[in-house]
Formats: sequence, structure tokens, C-alpha cells
Amino acid sequence: MAMASETLREVISLAASAAVIGVGQDPLSQFRTFLTAIGEALNNTSDHAYPQDLDTKLPNIGRWWITGAVDPATRRLTFSVYDQGVTIPRAIPYGRRRDEVQRFMQKLIRRGYDADDTSLDGHAIAAAVRVGVSGTGHSYRGHGLGLMRDYIKAYRPGRLRIISRNGEFMACTGRKDEFKTRSVALHGTFVEWTVDL
Repeated sequence: MAMASETLREVISLAASAAVIGVGQDPLSQFRTFLTAIGEALNNTSDHAYPQDLDTKLPNIGRWWITGAVDPATRRLTFSVYDQGVTIPRAIPYGRRRDEVQRFMQKLIRRGYDADDTSLDGHAIAAAVRVGVSGTGHSYRGHGLGLMRDYIKAYRPGRLRIISRNGEFMACTGRKDEFKTRSVALHGTFVEWTVDL
């Protein structure tokens, strides 16, 4: 994981030098929100992607992969992370806020959530982003994806794309969130966050 730490430090350094400035908060507060979102997403991946009591389609290796890039010409940062873990839809029933997710799903689809029903995976990811799901029991955890979404909605133009099992979720600045379920599964979770600096 040392390589991932170095890569993350480089991405953070480039983003800091690009002077993330937007509306509503001072630049330092916005940058803290930016870093908190990345850190929380990575913590959730390392804490919850590979629980010992749930099977994954791929070998449980307990690792994740991260990459990032800044395009100086467009002043756009892209941050991506992937894990081969249990997936967001599969992990929801074990999350601290599973009852809130169930209520959100009930409102969305008029029935409860079943983690084995892959036809609801897009809905499940949308619920996880909106409600914030963490299995730690700590109220300050489980908000990374929601913070990423809120950041591009409130401060800087961008896009958040999440693919997990058969579900896909997309949030873009100035547009309504979209989610869908695909016929082919991704074994794990892929998150791509693009922010215009």
C-alpha cells in the first residue's frame, strides 16, 4: 500500500497547488472537504470491502487500487479507486444505517431491499450515497461517497461515477442524479471522481 500512499500524496499535492476555489466556503474549508471525501472513501474501502464473513466472487486479497491525474490544460482532476470486495449492494444490510437505507429504498421502489436481488443494485448505490452507510458504528464514518457527490453539487463542477456489482450511479454538476442496473456484473466497486479545479 506504500505505492498507493505516494500516489495519493501526489494527487493531493497537485490539487492543493491548483487552488480549489468555489462558492459558499472559504478555499481552505473546501479543500478540507475535498480531502475528507477522498480519505473517507478510501477508509470505507479498506474497512468494509473484504469482511471475513461474506464471500466475494474474487479471492479476498484485502487490497484496493488507486490512481489520479490532473490535466493542467483543462484544470481537471480525476481520482479513481477500485476494490474486488463484496460490493456496495451486498454490504448494505451490514451497514450501521441499514434501517435508513431500507426506508429510502421503500420510498424509491415501494418495497424493501434484498441484497441478493441484483436488479436493485443501481438503487442500492444511490441509497448508499444519499444516506451514507458504514459498518463501523461510528456516526462520522460512511459519508465519503456522499461528500464526493455534495462537493461537485455545491463547490466545483465535476462528476461522480460508481459501478458496483450490477449497479451504476452517476452524479454530475447541474444535473439530476442517475442510476441504473446493468446486465453484466463488475466483481467489486469502482469509483471515479472528476473535479474541475
